[in-house]
Amino acid sequence: MRFNSYEFIVFFALVLALASLARGRARHALLLGASYAFYASWSAPFVLLLVYSTFLDFVCGKRIAHASTRAARLGWLWTSLLGNLGVLFYFKYGNFFLDNVAFVSGIDPEPFYLNVVIPLGISFYTFQSMSYSLDMYRGDGEPCESFLDFALYVTFFPQLIAGPILRAAEFLPQLSRTEPVSEREVLAGVELFLLGLFKKVVVADNLAVLADQVFASPLEYSGAAVSLATTAFWLQIYCDFSGYSTMAQGLALLLGFSLPRNFDYPQLRHNPILYRRSWHITMGNWFTDYVYKPLGGSRVGDARFAFNIMVTWTLLGLWHGASWA
Repeated sequence: MRFNSYEFIVFFALVLALASLARGRARHALLLGASYAFYASWSAPFVLLLVYSTFLDFVCGKRIAHASTRAARLGWLWTSLLGNLGVLFYFKYGNFFLDNVAFVSGIDPEPFYLNVVIPLGISFYTFQSMSYSLDMYRGDGEPCESFLDFALYVTFFPQLIAGPILRAAEFLPQLSRTEPVSEREVLAGVELFLLGLFKKVVVADNLAVLADQVFASPLEYSGAAVSLATTAFWLQIYCDFSGYSTMAQGLALLLGFSLPRNFDYPQLRHNPILYRRSWHITMGNWFTDYVYKPLGGSRVGDARFAFNIMVTWTLLGLWHGASWA
């Protein structure tokens, strides 16, 4: 179910109606069930991966928080990292790895290709779940004692497939809320959803028609037309991603949850640093906090600073996908 489909509108209206009647843990269970149902509408078997990632980091995070030695804490952290990244590597990078091994060795890779489909949103929920174990290792916050609450944090359906990438400290405290959703939140939620829907359906989808037409046979068009199509594609990507994130904010607000802004008009930024900081903000913050800063950030020598930048941006690129084409 896409956010801009009639099926989703009916689904969300039903969830919203039931959620308005439920309270406390019953409401959390309802939203968790709705999140699994939403993901199952894309691919039911991959719900097991969601449960796996959730259970892995719930256990690892708690073990890390209660471990008495640094070695034990580090061991459970590596369990989380390898358990999450191993699954991500298999589904998203396995065939790319085989291609490169085949290129170096001269072996035909076709008999070894993995016949897999990349699970929707795996890069988002894997990193979101994994950040909890990383936070527990760094001593940031208290461990979550409720598997139900933690599972809802990992799978909350408005942001499950396209972000924003949440931190446990941002989401879990909101589950203790007892007051009903206010009229102001309803109006703001509807406004955000309609804004995101406009960016996705009216702007992005129509720009895609223009860009696809030119890119299908670029030699048939003038340089000006190709340049226009390139600009259209750039705006299409922005409105597509930011549209989904804005719709997610609106849907979450209607359910009584606040999600962070993921795009802050990068087109208005006047230098590359500000542009990067305003594009896919939660993803950039994830790599800054868990990769760039632990490596030393900018408070190191020039050579190490360049190394830190290269590692961070290489991993950012791999997060989006791997291909030489």
